[in-house]
Amino acid sequence: MKISNHGRLPLVVIIVALLLVCLGAGAFTFAKIGKKGHAKAKKVEDVYPWKLQEFVVNLADVSEPHYLKVNITLEMEGKPPKGEEGGGNPEEAKARDAIIMVLSTKTYASLISDRGKMHLKEELKSTLNSVLKEGKVANIYFTDFAMQ
Repeated sequence: MKISNHGRLPLVVIIVALLLVCLGAGAFTFAKIGKKGHAKAKKVEDVYPWKLQEFVVNLADVSEPHYLKVNITLEMEGKPPKGEEGGGNPEEAKARDAIIMVLSTKTYASLISDRGKMHLKEELKSTLNSVLKEGKVANIYFTDFAMQ
């Protein structure tokens, strides 16, 4: 059975059309994945560290005086706030005040365990996110933590 050139033409057109549809779908899928990857990369750029100066506070123990010395770095989401004239972050006073108020309510016994420190991080995160107008606290890192 011999197929003439005229008989092959519809078959060739169908194959070319299928290839074009597959290429179009592949290009569309690649473009969508590329946009998602770009969005994720942009989000990572919108996270920045905010290192605060050292905190030294008296703990709430009444039977015996204890103090806490801690360095905290906040991982913030959003764009870093612009400093005011004279430098500095305008939100820093609010953040420091909120942290001192939370830390000074804690006792030595409540902070000695890892669980206590994790609870403190969650409380600080919640308090800071309710006080700060610019940015959002994503994580809190204790870079030094000493009690006496």
